[in-house]
Amino acid sequence: MELQLILQKYGLSKSTVQPINSGLINKSYLITNVKTYVLREIENANADKLSFEIRFVEHLVHHQIAFPRTIPTLNGALSVKKNKDYLLQEYIDGHKHKYSVKEC
Repeated sequence: MELQLILQKYGLSKSTVQPINSGLINKSYLITNVKTYVLREIENANADKLSFEIRFVEHLVHHQIAFPRTIPTLNGALSVKKNKDYLLQEYIDGHKHKYSVKEC
């Protein structure tokens, strides 16, 4: 399974993987090991946009804004490229909001 190959890059090959069925465009998976993470499968990733997103998240975290930090692979990379791009992020417990199209 491709996800297990991705998780090996993070040293998380013995994790449980549960799909999160709430994404509009990208797929996400709840990864449970000693800690809990979210693995994001990014559709049609543009290298510049992905790099910007990673830097923006780190900027928010640096300024103590509660946002899920991007977790690097064992070799220090901030994303993994297979057929798609993957980002592993901290899991932050919360609740799902139901917004209407007008609110978005």
